[in-house]
Amino acid sequence: MIQAAIFLLSSCKQPLPKEDAEKHLRAFDNELISLMNSFQRTRSFVALQEISSMDGVPLPFFAHKSAIPGGIRLFNFEQHKGVYNFDSISRQFYLSNPSDSIIIHYHASHNLKAPIRLIVSRYSEEATSSSMMFPTCLNACMYIGDKRTIDFSLNAKLEQQLPVEADLHIEIENYKVALDLSSRLRRAYANTKLECKINRDQDEIFHSSIKSKVGVTEEGGFFIRSLDVQIEAFPVYVKADVDNDAINSNAIDFIEEFNRHSTIEVFRSRDRRKLGDILLKTRELSDKLDYALVYEDDSSVFLEDLLLTVDNFLNIKK
Repeated sequence: MIQAAIFLLSSCKQPLPKEDAEKHLRAFDNELISLMNSFQRTRSFVALQEISSMDGVPLPFFAHKSAIPGGIRLFNFEQHKGVYNFDSISRQFYLSNPSDSIIIHYHASHNLKAPIRLIVSRYSEEATSSSMMFPTCLNACMYIGDKRTIDFSLNAKLEQQLPVEADLHIEIENYKVALDLSSRLRRAYANTKLECKINRDQDEIFHSSIKSKVGVTEEGGFFIRSLDVQIEAFPVYVKADVDNDAINSNAIDFIEEFNRHSTIEVFRSRDRRKLGDILLKTRELSDKLDYALVYEDDSSVFLEDLLLTVDNFLNIKK
């Protein structure tokens, strides 16, 4: 009721003019780029990248790639327990002593100038209906020199080979990430909620909440039936409602069909004044479908042309 009242009041406010809306969207873009760049420059992230790039590193997600295309293989935590050292000549990790955990000793590149100790004390995983391995338990930490720089904790639960619960906490230097997944399975669908918060120092810099209705096929696969998304990252707030059940994918005019059953709005965080609506559009002289932001004067710009983060994400996917 309170949230509905807030949006009722905010809907009475005049949308920001195009020039002001663009300024806020570019500030949002710069904030995301700054966040990604500063995170990737942390000593911990650099160290993890360096370790994970090595062949045969005895860690979950890196040591058990299947030789069969499209195949999977269980990571056996019990068999991988032990203390490992890195041979800089052969560029391989070798088992030096037994342990009840996986402990990796690594001398980083000259940029870090400190020995690294990575410890995985618990790990388990299960196969999902989409033939992927999903971690159900993971506790890990990392030291650079004597300083503990990473703490990682995950507990998850699968039902009918689908993730229904997950509680993830990550601390990497001055960043904290908390992710919570909860689901309620029914016979032919599931209601899910995924919430994510990111703090830098003591400030919350990102908060998202995604509620979805997920359909389950007879083969055990799943598909999104509806989405309710809220994302807040300074200085922008995004609210989206997409009713996939109502969208006819075979409609003659799919764009009109999608936009009629979807509402994606962008607001200024501090007072919920609207910056614009996101609609599906085609580019001129092209059949390519893209999301575009429509301003209060009905002019529009494609998101990947306006925001570097969107353009970079699409280039990664390509």
